Amino acid sequence: MNATRRIRRSRGYVSYVMVLSIGAVLTMLMIYTYRDASQSMVVSSGVQQRADYLSKEDAALRSLLSIVPNRAIRAMQDGSASVANSPSLTWQSIFQDALTQADAGTAISADVATKTGLSTTYSGNTADSAANNVGVVFRAISPETGYVASGCVNTLGAGFPPVLNTTSANVVTLDQTYPIISSSKYYGTYASSQVGAPVATYPQFNLIPYPNIDFGYGTQGANFVAKRNWWAFSVNLYERDYANQATRIDQSRDYVLSLYEIPSQLAISADAFATLGKHSSGTDWGSEISVEGQVFAGRADVQGAGSLAGLASRRGMSVSSSSKIGDQSFTSDPFAPGLRETYQITTGEFYPVSMSSETGRAAFVPINRGIEFYDRFADGVYGTPTTVLSPTNWNDYSVGAQQCAMKLDVTGVISATDQTPTAIRFTYKVNGADVSEDIPVDTTAWATATPRVPFDVVVLSGSRPCVVFKPELLKAYLTPKGADALSVNNSIAVNANYRTGSVDVRKPSFPCIDSDVALILTECTDLTEFTKGFSLVTNLRLYIADDFNITATTPPSGITGTFYPPASLFAPERRFGSADEPWKVEHAGSVGSLAGNDQSATSSSVYLLDLKTGGGNTMAAHKISVNLKPVTHPGALPPITAMNWLMVLEEKRQ
Repeated sequence: MNATRRIRRSRGYVSYVMVLSIGAVLTMLMIYTYRDASQSMVVSSGVQQRADYLSKEDAALRSLLSIVPNRAIRAMQDGSASVANSPSLTWQSIFQDALTQADAGTAISADVATKTGLSTTYSGNTADSAANNVGVVFRAISPETGYVASGCVNTLGAGFPPVLNTTSANVVTLDQTYPIISSSKYYGTYASSQVGAPVATYPQFNLIPYPNIDFGYGTQGANFVAKRNWWAFSVNLYERDYANQATRIDQSRDYVLSLYEIPSQLAISADAFATLGKHSSGTDWGSEISVEGQVFAGRADVQGAGSLAGLASRRGMSVSSSSKIGDQSFTSDPFAPGLRETYQITTGEFYPVSMSSETGRAAFVPINRGIEFYDRFADGVYGTPTTVLSPTNWNDYSVGAQQCAMKLDVTGVISATDQTPTAIRFTYKVNGADVSEDIPVDTTAWATATPRVPFDVVVLSGSRPCVVFKPELLKAYLTPKGADALSVNNSIAVNANYRTGSVDVRKPSFPCIDSDVALILTECTDLTEFTKGFSLVTNLRLYIADDFNITATTPPSGITGTFYPPASLFAPERRFGSADEPWKVEHAGSVGSLAGNDQSATSSSVYLLDLKTGGGNTMAAHKISVNLKPVTHPGALPPITAMNWLMVLEEKRQ
């Protein structure tokens, strides 16, 4: 008999309430997780967007450092005020070009995307934004309107640089539309309590703090001699997307863009490829040569066992392992990563070598006209500009020969092959205006004239025609003519007039040749009558045939120690002595060079302390004693100097 066996199982149940509750909890957790992830993506997107905008803003701001000095120069040139040229020189055009150079309207260019392998990826940007509303991105700091607030006759309040006065009310309006550089802007009542020397005495260049940048032309925070032009504006690159409120980031920052006009004031200053520490003969400079303070060279090759306090350059440098800069030796590239940071952390001092390209928002621009600096009759210099935006035209600003109060021109010579002068023209100031006199060459009459004529004509070594200039005779010669004092007639340009003089007057060669007319400087021992200093600029070979400026005088207020009248001599070639060979030359002051630098591998360097005798021989190193010092006060500036510009862009913190 079969029986069926039944298995008893435990009975269960489903709680719908529990299932629904757990499901609801899990769903809420998923929702919160998704919301947090979405919020994180929004925050990350905002951070990335902000970083993108800041990167483009920084690129645009850096572009200003190269654009502004170029436009400022063009605003000083002939034709700048014309309808065709002036629009491109406005601040609006400058800012638009800065945005264009920064490619601020494009997230990433097609070329970059292809090279980086991103051309096949997806972008989170729905579209690029055209950077064409420059008036929204760049605005003058309140309460000014337009693109910039000018630092000329405009007090914006605390925290801004000293304000400049102007001799022309029109400059204020111009400066708000164009970057204007002019001698009509000066330190006056607005800046009287904010600069280091009396503005009544030193209106053009005064003592102001060197900016806090990593370019060592000066010492950070310490006073140097300069004039600071500046413009203030606000930047908000995000504002150009104002129509897209969903992605708009409302943040603006204030900036001050400064253009420092810096007369050359270092012990050595040369926008050239310069070899420092050795003579061309290979001899070290030695103990007879002393150099104080910073040194600037366009490009530098430092050799020998000497030492420099600091070296600044625009285009690079090489430093021998045996040389020292700032008591530091360099066995490798002085700009290798980490060297500057380690030095500054361990010493707490400024790194002794620097290049303007490594300073962030700064650029150094030497104003170097080369051979044109010496010659009023050169192509590109001769003539009178007519339609210029700035009250100061470019030639008057950048050509030393144009700036001189007096002119001495060779207007007649014996023949095209014999450049011995037969006539000269002398121009000087009377009540601030030019007065000229033609002086036929009669050396016999000159020798017996009363007062003595400060000029002469000689033939050196039987074949070299020369004009002789005697500065010590100028006061007695000019006073009976009713001329202005030597505080006004304090500089002279000596040129051969190959434009409107005799057809036989020849343009001097460069480099100089023996058959060209030359200039001999003599009776120049005592220059104390030149109370504002003395300068000579010539495109002729210059023979220094006498002790030059060795009589001390009373220093201006603010300067201590032995003081000589500030003096400068500019010539393409200088020789010491004339008929006689000097036994030794002692030089105190500073040296420089207007030679260019083509940056090619084969370009030759200049040896700034190589000196030549009157006969053209290179002086032996042991016959040269040099004591070079920087100018530290505007009262020590000569009437004519070489000029440099320093562009600095700084954020003005609230």
